Amino acid sequence: MPLVKKLKQKAWDSWRKSVDRGIRKLPKGAVSFHYRVFEKGNFRWQEIDALREMFGLTDLYLFHGVAMENSGRGIVLTGPPGVGKSSTLRGVVRAGAVKPLEDGIVLVGKKRGGFFVLESGNYSLRKNISKASKIFRVVGKSVFTREKPPELLHALKKKTTNATVVASEWIGSVVSADRSRENFEPRIVKLGKLIYIPHKRDPLKPKKIRAHQVTQLEESEMSALFGKGLLAHVSPTTPNLKAELKKLILGS
Repeated sequence: MPLVKKLKQKAWDSWRKSVDRGIRKLPKGAVSFHYRVFEKGNFRWQEIDALREMFGLTDLYLFHGVAMENSGRGIVLTGPPGVGKSSTLRGVVRAGAVKPLEDGIVLVGKKRGGFFVLESGNYSLRKNISKASKIFRVVGKSVFTREKPPELLHALKKKTTNATVVASEWIGSVVSADRSRENFEPRIVKLGKLIYIPHKRDPLKPKKIRAHQVTQLEESEMSALFGKGLLAHVSPTTPNLKAELKKLILGS
């Protein structure tokens, strides 16, 4: 096996061990299948069916982003990597304005009465992975904050993404506290706002789980589902993007 392939295999083996280490540190009762579904990892349909039954959910939607609770309503912020989703969440959490629910992959479920955001019990682990990813970000300003990023920067981003994922998962899983002796009860919060930062080259687009099938959630379907009442589009090229996101969150 060529040296490069060996190194890649070692890197992904390290990533899998880090993922397992992180899962072992989660509290009892935490839900993590949505991360494995999104990353095309191993999961069992029984896990998904059990969650549906627990909360009376039908279709499920997975968003790469963050979720928080403000005045009893869930707010989801989703978009491409590096546009400031996690740092925006940390900022409003530090200000005492919201309660964090998720940082990574957000699960939203549909049931009679609307859409609901899951608090899965992963936040304490995922916030550390998110912080670590900033250390390894080669390109300081996200290529996705530009409508047409230079091809060189976009290529560099694609080449370094896997390495960033491996390294940040390892650090996050190591530094996170072991909460495996704690008990956690998942809960759902009614969705109040879905803030969507679209980009045609986003590599982590939303997914939907209908029955036992996982497919991509197209932008047109998202607009039809969540409508003007819940869905807010924000351009990734918006000046002072983080400030605009904070306004939308705190004004919910």
